[in-house]
Amino acid sequence: KGSVENTLTKYITTRRVYSSGHVVFTGNEPERFGEKKYGLWKSVTLKNQSDTVTDIFVLGEKMIIELEIDIFTPGDEFEIGIGIGNMQEVFLHYVLSNWEGVSSISKTGKTIIEVELPYIYLFPGNYLLNIWISLRGAYYDDAIHNAINFRVDEGKVNQYDTYFERFSKNTQVYIPSTWKIL
Repeated sequence: KGSVENTLTKYITTRRVYSSGHVVFTGNEPERFGEKKYGLWKSVTLKNQSDTVTDIFVLGEKMIIELEIDIFTPGDEFEIGIGIGNMQEVFLHYVLSNWEGVSSISKTGKTIIEVELPYIYLFPGNYLLNIWISLRGAYYDDAIHNAINFRVDEGKVNQYDTYFERFSKNTQVYIPSTWKIL
């Protein structure tokens, strides 16, 4: 009973992963998938542009994602992916290692993967990350949905006052554009 927004807020609250920017995986994650033949996710850490571990970021600033994985079988055809979605699981960004030319992991054991997003262009709100590793084009070898959550606060993306929060209820993405009056 109640409004759709209240019901959705209650559901989202039950899915929130409170972390302060670092999560160690136990193997009991409710949304974990894959055979785990090639690797096993161990942790995820979020850092801001000051290299501080946090789960709160400022619109327009840098985010660093550190992924720790235990590699069982090295290879040249890995796809390591991150899906960035809002709390309703609408995915706004995907970043994949092989899109940026990284697909080889040459040794077994603990491997740290660092992904830098130079600017966060997500409107103020709460977000989640899905992470996965697979062989290129194959199903997940190890994937964790809703691996970690983070919040984006109001910030500056250019020299103008933007007040994004006024427009954001369901989380949107800022895209730089050039405007001219002709």
